Amino acid sequence: MWNNPSLVNERLYALHQYASLTGDWETIQAHWGFIRARYEDLLDYWDAEAGFFLFPEWLAGEFNPNLQVAGMLSVREMAAQVGDSATHAAADGYLSRMYDAWAYWGGYVRRLYDTGALQPAPLDTPETWGYTQLVSPMPAEGYVNRDNDYRQVYALRRDGGALRADFERFWGTIPVYYLIGFHPVYPPLSAFIRANLSDQLADLLDAIDAIWPWWYMGDYGHGTLTRHHEEDSLSPLATADIFQARAYVFNEPFETLAPYLPWPFEAYGYRDIFRLQNLVALLHAP
Repeated sequence: MWNNPSLVNERLYALHQYASLTGDWETIQAHWGFIRARYEDLLDYWDAEAGFFLFPEWLAGEFNPNLQVAGMLSVREMAAQVGDSATHAAADGYLSRMYDAWAYWGGYVRRLYDTGALQPAPLDTPETWGYTQLVSPMPAEGYVNRDNDYRQVYALRRDGGALRADFERFWGTIPVYYLIGFHPVYPPLSAFIRANLSDQLADLLDAIDAIWPWWYMGDYGHGTLTRHHEEDSLSPLATADIFQARAYVFNEPFETLAPYLPWPFEAYGYRDIFRLQNLVALLHAP
């Protein structure tokens, strides 16, 4: 939908990237009133306790900190370029609070072990192993505890006025279409993830690699990261996320990344946006 706040954030990011890479700030200046209005449309959804915008899920999809932060970062930088100091200052304030909140929610699941809300699990019986593998890739170590639980909050919502964070879900609702908490992998956000959430991301990638080492085959891999789903292949979103996280967040060198360049998704050629983004990530590798 045209007014989907997640798509608005994605388009704000795209506009900023376009202008930054081409130097065409005149286009941004000429349409700044419209662009700023799209940013202002989002502000009604701000939730100070959450530190993020709580968009209606029926409209925007599930909670996505990457898109929200990327959109706000883009507004701040575009405002600076066009000389809108008031919007720049406001966006900078939102962005600072969002970064703090992202670090908080990114570590939310692991802190539940400190309170006893979650307990370490050995995953050494068919029941525990099977359930875990149905929900998400089992940690590579064969057990789950505070040190390797990579799960991220996928929903922030108000429930009877109280703020609720969801990170666990029934296995039938979520094949691994993308890396929850890290999608999309935007280069400008990589430094933050590296500094604050790299351990969780590394544990997630290790879990995927342990159960699905041929993830880069994507649509031709014949299977999913979790079992008992009707999907018969891995989403190109997931393969692109994995590859780009290794490139942008972990700065893996070209020689390491090249053998894992995800296979093209179908035969779309130059229209395959996943292939193009993966090639750009590879070409930027040290």
